[in-house]
Amino acid sequence: MLAARDALAVVRARGVNVDDMPDAQLFFGPSASVAEGIRAEYQTNPAARKIMQRHNGGDELTRIYRDVLDTGLQLNVAMPHLAALRDAVDAWRAKASTRP
Repeated sequence: MLAARDALAVVRARGVNVDDMPDAQLFFGPSASVAEGIRAEYQTNPAARKIMQRHNGGDELTRIYRDVLDTGLQLNVAMPHLAALRDAVDAWRAKASTRP
């Protein structure tokens, strides 16, 4: 969730008014409440849970992550949480590429 806030800062730096996006506002609430709400959504919403369980496009997800990170760096956006995920994203991608 904190990395999503960093990503939204990149979107904002690109000129998008994220304040006009109701779905984005969720990520700016109190961290513990937002995290609990997301957890509850995946527990109680079968469609949301299935999407996350089947979301295995490693190449695509890695490319999106790197594009957002690179854009943020180019725009001098502070992204401490998003940048801290780099090793985890690379490890996840390496593991995903070995699955049948």
